[in-house]
Amino acid sequence: MSIRAELASAYSRTKVRVPLHSLMSRPRLMARLLDPRDARLWLVQAPAGYGKSSLMQQWATALADGGGDVAWLSLDASDREPELFASHLLRSLGEAGCPVEQRLYRLLEIEGGASARMSIIAAMNMLVDRTKPLHLFIDDAQHLTHTPSVACLELLLNSGPPGLKLLVATREELGLHLGRLRAHGLAEEIRADDLRFDLSEATALLARDGHGDLPGDDLVLAHHRTEGWAVGLKLFSMVVRNKRDYAPALRGFSGELRQIADFFAEDVFSSQPPELQDFLLRTSVLDWLSPGLCDSVLQIDNSRALIDRCEAAGLFLASLDDTRSAYAYHQLFAEHLRWRLYERSPGEAEQLYRRASEWLFAHGRQIEAFDCALKGRDPVRAAEMLDSSCDYLWAHGHQHTIQRLAASIPPHVQALYPRVMLTLAWRLTAQWKVEEAGNLLTVSRARLDEMERAGADPAFIRQQRWIALHRECQIAQTRYDLPALERHAKELLEQSNVTVPPYIMASVYNSLQYARREQFKLDDIERLTAQGRECCNKTGSNHSMIFAGVHAGPSYWLKGQSDKAIEVLTHALGIATEWAGADAPIASLPGMPLAAIRYERNEIVEASALIEQHMPVATVAGFVDQLLAGWITKSRLLRLRGDPNGACAALVEAVEFGARSDLERLRIVATAEHVRLLLRIGRPDEAMRLAQRRGIHEPASAGRSGHQRFTTLDGAVALAWCRLAAVSDRLPEALRVARQWRSFVVAAQAVQSAVEWDILLAELLLASGEKLAARRTIAQAVARAAPGRAIRPFLDQGEPVAMLLGQLDSDMRGGRDPGDAFLAVLIGHARAEGLAPQLTERGRSEDEDEEDDALMGQISSREIQILGLAGAGALNREIGERLGLTEGTVKWYLQQVFDKVGIRDRVRAAQKLRRLGMMQ
Repeated sequence: MSIRAELASAYSRTKVRVPLHSLMSRPRLMARLLDPRDARLWLVQAPAGYGKSSLMQQWATALADGGGDVAWLSLDASDREPELFASHLLRSLGEAGCPVEQRLYRLLEIEGGASARMSIIAAMNMLVDRTKPLHLFIDDAQHLTHTPSVACLELLLNSGPPGLKLLVATREELGLHLGRLRAHGLAEEIRADDLRFDLSEATALLARDGHGDLPGDDLVLAHHRTEGWAVGLKLFSMVVRNKRDYAPALRGFSGELRQIADFFAEDVFSSQPPELQDFLLRTSVLDWLSPGLCDSVLQIDNSRALIDRCEAAGLFLASLDDTRSAYAYHQLFAEHLRWRLYERSPGEAEQLYRRASEWLFAHGRQIEAFDCALKGRDPVRAAEMLDSSCDYLWAHGHQHTIQRLAASIPPHVQALYPRVMLTLAWRLTAQWKVEEAGNLLTVSRARLDEMERAGADPAFIRQQRWIALHRECQIAQTRYDLPALERHAKELLEQSNVTVPPYIMASVYNSLQYARREQFKLDDIERLTAQGRECCNKTGSNHSMIFAGVHAGPSYWLKGQSDKAIEVLTHALGIATEWAGADAPIASLPGMPLAAIRYERNEIVEASALIEQHMPVATVAGFVDQLLAGWITKSRLLRLRGDPNGACAALVEAVEFGARSDLERLRIVATAEHVRLLLRIGRPDEAMRLAQRRGIHEPASAGRSGHQRFTTLDGAVALAWCRLAAVSDRLPEALRVARQWRSFVVAAQAVQSAVEWDILLAELLLASGEKLAARRTIAQAVARAAPGRAIRPFLDQGEPVAMLLGQLDSDMRGGRDPGDAFLAVLIGHARAEGLAPQLTERGRSEDEDEEDDALMGQISSREIQILGLAGAGALNREIGERLGLTEGTVKWYLQQVFDKVGIRDRVRAAQKLRRLGMMQ
């Protein structure tokens, strides 16, 4: 039919009426669209299926319902002819109630295309005097692209009266000149990113289609796979219809699925010219596109122009930045294209991947290059890339990525690259997989021997053997083999003929500092810390700076410098949080020891927040110290909140993890803490059984042998054993061990350990009746703890220690030195926790009679019951049988009563309670 005949023929009125369909409401977008603005043009541009027409329909309906004047025009292929476009435009205006002179239709029939411009100008002139805005909706405007009718649309835009608002939806760039309108704020644009359904909208759409029961994780995955694409969500709804289990459908939901493939084939791909089809297929192997990358992979020189054409044609290609230098396909579209590529040329993709790999590696994108090499079935090249990138990736915190990439390389290929194996060994050691790390170390050393015999570069061989010794050093640290750790670290530092990255050298200083701290060799901690920090500054590695802080913080704490410890750990935590995120495993490395120090300073809110934030990921990777700090602090917080069973469970969890991971130090220290906890909550029999089962035996006394260096692990065991001995009628042995250990840690200037031993020794002296010595010892503990404000070591030992604090001479609280002020702080916290409500405002004199009426703690009804029976002459065994307790538990209760009453004799203790009216 000729154009003139078409003009004279009847037209479908559906072209000029707002379609009526059941639509998914888009209130988020409608709120933006209905906001009154001065824009003359609203351009809605996105690929097929993003809901452009649906949005336009909702928009037009909302305006009409609000009393606005709306004209609608749906375009099709016929509108490529200017006279037909103009004719349909006039009929749209007429349908909206605008006066359109019949002579304009006749003019179009007679004059043809030459009259389209005149007709549109005449129609616009008729609208000049309108006082009410007219909203002209033009849908499917992509039909005008590269046709003369675009000039008519441009005419509407530039010559329309002030009250005319153009609202245009299109899949493709129309070629309109919008620079001036944009500059004056007269053009508003809605793109694919705006049209994407967010998660709540996707949830509502699927619920409307009967999938309201879709689990939350499946909803998130469906939204991710479709990228909020409206048609994708509708197709997914069709795929899962009448299915009880959504998981298989989600796994199979890809661009190869028939429903999706048909849509892309019919609505998108088949209408493209051969040159663009070929470009789409061959670039589909790329996760992202750039002109340079595409030129290299496709071996062409016009990728910039082809990318521009794809973007303009609305081919599901989105720009990733404002400079239009990087692009990515919608993942479902890319999957569809790759499927078509494999169908067309099964072997072509591998070659494309290999070219992409080389370009990416040359441009510093090692991880993507590695992945492309594997996809190109070239594992040897992938291994070469990883081998040359290990140091860089590790220094910049990509340990997990290294492990993932290495796992993708076949073992026989991996065994050819010692640097890869040694790097992986370090990662495995950090994950407490020491045996696996040791196996890799053995294989890598054997490979280095082979390479040396084959004439490999001697400098490379020396360097990698140095690295192997470094890995042995890390394994020794994880196994808590402190002599080997110190020996290896010193040997590494002595080898000056090897060049290694500064971040590795920093870790050597960290390890040496750790070995010496754990052996109470604290004289050179500052020097080692400074040397490690200097290496970190050279490399600028966030990872190294975090680890430096993690090692230095506990060292400062042990020396009593808690403010400095908090400073370096907080700094390390800040770096980790900014770099990797607050929930990242690496943030738990400084987070856990920082929580422990905060707890010891009685900063309970801060400690609790750190444990809650970082404990869930602490077991992913790191050091045993971080695990100990986390689990012990968690346990103490739970006990403080009145949950002793939860506190015990946390320590059992620590012991079980230590057993699974072959971390003997974790298992022993957590057990020692568990023993302390059980004694504190009145379960001595259980504590003794636990100690026997887990091997908490009488320790060697510190200082007994000049050839043996004692460690913080030995100290933890000794503390637990002394407490057990005190309730097992072995008080003299406990006093002997405690005195020797206290002298040892004081000589080593391990201030925090000295505070712990001071407190325990004071308790033991009190239990043995040496009250004056007990008060003097607790005074020494207060003086040592004051600079670091270590509060919890006192409060966690309960009422006897609280009463000793209260019995210090009153002039110690006069504020003449920091110890006096700190004593007042301790007593204030003790009162706040109800540990010793009998604390007086004045201390007791040294010659006070031991049988005065003061009590050093509250006496429980059970303790009164047991003391009454004991005072009447009953044996411990008889008391236990009568009350259903073991003999050991009866001993423990009597020990507690004697401490509180201040008398070691059963009869006299009972008499004192009767005199006070506490016992009949």
